[in-house]
Amino acid sequence: MKSENWIDINHDRMSGETFFILLTTEFPETREEILEEDGNIHSQMEVFAEYTTARIKKGSKVEMTRCFAFIESKIDLLHTDLEEAIKVSYCESLILGEIGDLIPVIAKRMPKKLQAMFEEYQDSYRGITNQ
Repeated sequence: MKSENWIDINHDRMSGETFFILLTTEFPETREEILEEDGNIHSQMEVFAEYTTARIKKGSKVEMTRCFAFIESKIDLLHTDLEEAIKVSYCESLILGEIGDLIPVIAKRMPKKLQAMFEEYQDSYRGITNQ
C-alpha cells in the first residue's frame, strides 16, 4: 500500500509503448519484429540492438550513429523500466553479440549519456562474470 508520502518517480516518464512507437516511426524496418514481441520491452529492445548490430557489421557509421542518437535523445525522458531495458537488453546485446570485439571502438562513438550508461553496465557485467 502506498503511503501519503509515496512519490512516483515515473509519473511523467516515457512509457515503453510511446518509446517503441517513436522508434518504429524513426526506424520503420524494425516495426514488424518489434510488434511481434507483444509489448515485452526487453525483447523489443533486443530487436533494436540486433538492428544496430547489423548496421555496425555492415560498416554503416551513419546508421549506427542514428541508432545511438535516438536512444540518447530519450534517456532523460525514460521510465525506469525502459532505462533498465536499455542497459540489460540493448547494451548487453551489443557486448555479447557478434560485434563484441568492436566494443572499445563502438563505445567511443556513442553520445555521452548512452556511453555512460553503456560503460556502467559493462563494468557491472564484468563484475558479475569476473572478466
